[in-house]
Amino acid sequence: MREQKIIKSYSSLAIILAVVSTAVGCRARSPRTSDERATPEQRRVIGAGVPYLPARATDKMALAQNMQLRREKAWDVIRELTKEVPIAHNPGGHGSLPNASASLPLWQTWYTGDELPVMFRSAYEKLTVDQRKIRAPICPEELDSLFEKHAQSPVLGFTPEELEQRLSQVESLEEIRGISGRGVTMFSPGLLRHYFENYVYVLKCEAEQAGLGPQTILSPSNHTPCFASEFPSGLDFPYKLPPSDYSRCKVPSAPGPGINHGAAVALKTSWRKAGAGVVGKFDTDGESLTKHLTEGAWKPNSLIPAQNLKPDAIFSIKLMASANQYNLESIHVVSKETRDWLWITLWWSPEPNLDFGEDRPAAFAGTPWANYKMCVVTDFVEGDLDPASHYTITHPSLARALGASNKWASPNTQCSNPFIEQGQGNAETNCIGCHQHAGTKANPEEIYLNDPENPRTAVSRQLYPNHSRSQVRHNFPGDYLWSFSQGPDYFESEIISTVNNVDHGI
Repeated sequence: MREQKIIKSYSSLAIILAVVSTAVGCRARSPRTSDERATPEQRRVIGAGVPYLPARATDKMALAQNMQLRREKAWDVIRELTKEVPIAHNPGGHGSLPNASASLPLWQTWYTGDELPVMFRSAYEKLTVDQRKIRAPICPEELDSLFEKHAQSPVLGFTPEELEQRLSQVESLEEIRGISGRGVTMFSPGLLRHYFENYVYVLKCEAEQAGLGPQTILSPSNHTPCFASEFPSGLDFPYKLPPSDYSRCKVPSAPGPGINHGAAVALKTSWRKAGAGVVGKFDTDGESLTKHLTEGAWKPNSLIPAQNLKPDAIFSIKLMASANQYNLESIHVVSKETRDWLWITLWWSPEPNLDFGEDRPAAFAGTPWANYKMCVVTDFVEGDLDPASHYTITHPSLARALGASNKWASPNTQCSNPFIEQGQGNAETNCIGCHQHAGTKANPEEIYLNDPENPRTAVSRQLYPNHSRSQVRHNFPGDYLWSFSQGPDYFESEIISTVNNVDHGI
């Protein structure tokens, strides 16, 4: 009886956490708390976000048809995103960190949603009144320098001495990691730059969608009506600028050498306060996975007291503002490696070397990332005729798990995160199916609706078949990113309101 009560309590807490951690997902949104983001003094220490630059082009067809290649590619992406990079140590003076060699995982140098409107306003305000009236573009050279300028913004409310005293307290590995805050979703420099380049198209997005049916094919090279082009892959440099008059810019027709801000990537995190309560252990072997999928929801197979987790058993941070310590339970990564993105999800496990972690490369050994399992999809439909066959001899527990997943979801793909995809029906999902509706009028709460007592369930199942694993759209207004029009980021609304405010002197 006691175990049942604990599990019920855990499930409720997990649902709350999932709601907080869904800025690029398909659940209800919550506002940010003050310790989630990189504040100006923290951005000064981090410096400009480090781009993710894929080593080579990705062949979507090859990945779709070969699970082994797909998983190898996903592990490669995670290795790049988690590699340690030096941080700026507060450029421009006013103190520095005690640890001169301090570094962060590359993704932790990225931007929270709060930073987009601040950066966009600083660039848009530089346009003259006449330039704003004709919706002139922001010059490429301005965007080249925007990220560094943002990292050196004045730190209000701190004297140099106060800032130096605060930074002097950042010593432990967890405290260094906590510099970037507990951002729910982190956005790469390449993703933000694309918004700034395309602000004019974002402004007229709603008008462009009018009368546009879900089956309408826009262009062989651009499937979104809200941007002049799709988000960058990191290999499409120099950038192809949106059509406009660049005669006033230093580089009239092309960005020239410029700065490659890399691929568009959004990374969603789920954190739990360290030492508090319990952490769920989700078994994902073939038999257990079949049970989770049959029941339609992730439920922990057992519970582990959070205080029992050792520091090296999970990635953790200690926040500057509150001194609270948090453990990273899971990460969603969506990277524009292909037109329809690469969808990767990692989750913590006390048995990380089984099933979905059995093929983890040796390069992760000795790092916190050796404690996470991973699954990945690249398409709505599973193109590998037998995903398990690649691992039958070398990684048998992974083969059984992949076999169970494919048997359940076929002909579609299936990949979901037990810590994030809470709620009835969410275990059966595949990320891409839900995200195809980003930027539309679709209600994220109804995409996975699976309540037999709710009269909307039948309608939702018709609109979003196979728990939205199937493709029903051929144009994608938000280019698969819920942060375009949904909270807590609301990037479309932020750009519209910033333009209106600056135009009216607010």
